[in-house]
Amino acid sequence: YFEERGLRCILAGRVIQLLTLAFTLGLAVCLADALNWEGLVNECKDEHSCAAVQLLRHDALSAPSPFLKLFVGVFALYWLWMLLHFFWDLRPLLEMRAFYRDKLRIVDADLQVVAWDLVVQRVVELQATSRLCIVKDQLTAHDIANRILRKENFMVAFVNRGLLPLELPMLPSLNMLTKTLEWNVYFCILEAMFDSEFRIRQSFTQDVTGLRRRLVLTGVLNLLLSPFIAAFMLIFFFLKHAEEFHRRPASSAFSRDYSSRARWMMREFNELPHIFEARMLASTPDANTYVEQFPAPLLTLVARFVTFIVGSLVGVLILLSLLNERVLIFYLHGFNLFWWLSMASVLLAVSRTFSAQPNVSMHPEALLQSVARHTHYMPATWRQRGHTRQVYEEFARLYQYRVLLLLQEILGCVITPLLLCFVLPRRAPDILAFVRAFTVHVEGVGHVCSLALFDFERHGDVRYGAPVNGVGGQRSCEGKMEKSYVNFKLHHPSWRQAHAGDALLDKISGGSSVHAHLARSRHAADHQAQHQAHGQPHAQQGQPQALPNAGTASPASHQSMCNTQHHAQHHAQHLSPHSGGVSCCGGHAVIDVGSVAVMGSSLGATQLMLLSSSQLLAPECTADSHLGSLIGASLSARPNRHGVISELQAERLNAEMYARMDDYYLGDMHRGDGEETHADAHADAHADAHAEAQDGAHRGREAHAGTEVMVRGA
Repeated sequence: YFEERGLRCILAGRVIQLLTLAFTLGLAVCLADALNWEGLVNECKDEHSCAAVQLLRHDALSAPSPFLKLFVGVFALYWLWMLLHFFWDLRPLLEMRAFYRDKLRIVDADLQVVAWDLVVQRVVELQATSRLCIVKDQLTAHDIANRILRKENFMVAFVNRGLLPLELPMLPSLNMLTKTLEWNVYFCILEAMFDSEFRIRQSFTQDVTGLRRRLVLTGVLNLLLSPFIAAFMLIFFFLKHAEEFHRRPASSAFSRDYSSRARWMMREFNELPHIFEARMLASTPDANTYVEQFPAPLLTLVARFVTFIVGSLVGVLILLSLLNERVLIFYLHGFNLFWWLSMASVLLAVSRTFSAQPNVSMHPEALLQSVARHTHYMPATWRQRGHTRQVYEEFARLYQYRVLLLLQEILGCVITPLLLCFVLPRRAPDILAFVRAFTVHVEGVGHVCSLALFDFERHGDVRYGAPVNGVGGQRSCEGKMEKSYVNFKLHHPSWRQAHAGDALLDKISGGSSVHAHLARSRHAADHQAQHQAHGQPHAQQGQPQALPNAGTASPASHQSMCNTQHHAQHHAQHLSPHSGGVSCCGGHAVIDVGSVAVMGSSLGATQLMLLSSSQLLAPECTADSHLGSLIGASLSARPNRHGVISELQAERLNAEMYARMDDYYLGDMHRGDGEETHADAHADAHADAHAEAQDGAHRGREAHAGTEVMVRGA
């Protein structure tokens, strides 16, 4: 309800969805069986003959093909199901509006600007008086996030532990996690394993044969529906993007975005969608600049030649049209010059995309590190190798052209049934073993993924700042849990966790300017708790929120299941937190946060994220300024509405804390007397590899490439 901004926006969105689907279905039928293609293509030769051609066939829809009948039938049923779902959801939507308005005292108009943490605080306060959850005395932001993201947390864990995505043995290089596959994983696994009380069905976790049967049957159903789904997606994508691709091919079809697979790899535990999208958006400027550092010389030369030739011809046509506009009616090889001018303009835009050079030659290492500060993804094999073509190609597979992403989604309609029938059933024992081992029941919340509980004693990894080392083989890969904790703590200032989390923040922040912010945040939380204990009211809404700790983390761990190498980076040198494109005053400058406070906006998040990466300099910014101290000064100098400074500051501290955790991780490799010596690291690596080998011994029967990676990791 918060993400879609209230009842009116939700209802309008659902109605528009229904109208869009109905229009797409009707237009598809018209194009397939009513439009007079023969007359338009073959009989229309000139102005006189085109005037005699009828637009629609006289026998339209009199004898539709069997495929068209099935196509219309399938999607008509889907449209009716969506319509029924629309009316079915009306009552809970009205109840939710009443809950926001009457209980939380937040009207729909305020949802455009209010921060999510304020909603969480109001729910927590309401629990103290109205007992929303009967079996639990006190709700926390962590409890609420675990209930909202219960299934998403398992999905993040599946990807992090290597259970997803999947690849076909005959096409090992085609490793995709399309929306079609994602929906089927939700239906076959995540939806099926919970009962109505949010508890894991014990019969589900023990029934490997049942899960395999469900996957195969779903794969067969997908195979039967794949022609219709692929045809509909092709038509829908064409209608949605054709005009944009024609008008701005360089900035639409050949712009880049993160694939679905990359998004699940980079998402954190308990990270709400609007926060995650803001984080991805913040990384795109440096990601675009990074990929521009690797032009293809031969392609660039050819593109420049094509640009010159086509641009010259377009210039001549424009000049002729200025002298005599009727000349554009002249036909050349069956097409008039209007058509040739249009095609030449598209070709010119595409060729300019590939012939463009980066404006400024920048250091690829700094750019890649800058991207990682927002994506929180930096495999060990990328470190100090951002300038190599191999790392660029691996990054480009995650950050792809939009047109390729659309084609992958269409191709996914064909590949998904094969994955469901032949590949995913072999992962069924591993998936169920993971669910059994990593599921914990929380009173008042239900069964949740244990990695999302931030249990450092069980899953902690000291290399990423955790106070203790967890059980071998049960840690998250590449410090995912530690990164998720810092990210969650940062975006939920009102949440107070146990001492173990504070110890992690203290270790990675050290004596930096961020450390002072962390201390102030904890002091403010303790002060607020004392006020609550004495029954005193909270601070007024107009006062600034105490901003907690900072962002998330970095690199790859030594665990064999993560397919990384622990000791590959003994001599890696980490860039300064203020280097490259993410410096305080060097690439992206800090804006004057006080000017943003008047917006009163929250992480409705795109606007603030765009501002946070803008080039507006704060007046007091100097070359050696610390990001935390600058934002801290703005925070203390000006009052603001709920969450405004907190959210902008959150992303800034998020990037800095990522660098701090990265420094800590790299420093741990060089320490001989720290929390974990090299001998301990070797022993822990062997323990993790042995545990993983026992849990997944039968994986050796899978593709040879996957086996090679496991052995190399061990």
